[in-house]
Amino acid sequence: PDSLWSTFSWSRLNNDGNAVNKFNTDIYQTTSGVDKKLGNFYVGTSLVYAAALTDFSGNNHDTKHTVNITPYAAYVINKNFFLSALTGYLYTNSSSTFAPQSNTHANVSEIDFNALHVIDQWFMKGKIGGRYNHGYTRTDAILGGKSTTDNSDSWTFLTDISGGYAFDNGIK
Repeated sequence: PDSLWSTFSWSRLNNDGNAVNKFNTDIYQTTSGVDKKLGNFYVGTSLVYAAALTDFSGNNHDTKHTVNITPYAAYVINKNFFLSALTGYLYTNSSSTFAPQSNTHANVSEIDFNALHVIDQWFMKGKIGGRYNHGYTRTDAILGGKSTTDNSDSWTFLTDISGGYAFDNGIK
């Protein structure tokens, strides 16, 4: 491989509203990946693990664990433009003291046209693309009833533009 990389993040959300709406959530996420350059192509894969742990008022808890694996590829058209695509699988397990357990499986695919322009230390970048998500969730039965399965499909239009100044000639 040309690169191995990993990131970790922790977020804490607090709502100290009235007694009914109080909650504290800790979100832990680690993402790791590997990349390989093959001529004008880049290929790689990433692996994500995330956990969201929520405590509600009244001694109620909610826990979500998510695992995601996503292979991706990019083709460099020239120094200013490249195409990128990814497709991945995501699994989430959700358990709670006040709701039935559920399991979600999702397949996500995305394709983007990306641009980058650099003038001295200034840079601008942007993308336009689309994402398709197909998911299904199985929820355990409540009080002797039947478990349920819900399917969903969504299309998302993506656009982004950003810019900045690099204080060093490193990666932008």
